[in-house]
Amino acid sequence: MSEIIKEYANPVFASDVFDYGHEQDLIDFLSARPHKQRPDWVIGNFPYALSLECTLRALQVAKVGVASLCRLYFLQSNERYERLFSTQPPSFIGHFAERIAMYPGEWNPEQDGSLATYAWFVWIKPVDGESRNIFIPPGCRERLTKPEDRRLAERKFVEPLETEAAE
Repeated sequence: MSEIIKEYANPVFASDVFDYGHEQDLIDFLSARPHKQRPDWVIGNFPYALSLECTLRALQVAKVGVASLCRLYFLQSNERYERLFSTQPPSFIGHFAERIAMYPGEWNPEQDGSLATYAWFVWIKPVDGESRNIFIPPGCRERLTKPEDRRLAERKFVEPLETEAAE
């Protein structure tokens, strides 16, 4: 994601807890000390098992907003409701109308979607307590994927550790 975001925003600080072979800092987002300069946005595809904690931390750190790409069933949890949605509902949730292809360590724009459904959960500060739902229409993948994006698909990814694959 960070490579594409760099086309629209500058500077972009990319980090991950695992080395996937990208130009990124290896940082555990949940235990890292805050940067001296807080980011405007925190945008992530957090590990599902840590998505609540990562989102709460992102809301503390980001000055303008947070965007988290999660499985749609991120909505279904008493704990997430109590700790997040009841007090800080997302400004909007962007549901993908079609299934998108998301597989660990690879990206192929021609690949059919996975069995899981995804949505962007977005908080724009100040969080006003009102949440809106939007649908990301079918065909966005084809319409928004640029020919030069293939460079991402051609990269060699480092296999994630077993603990991440289990999530």
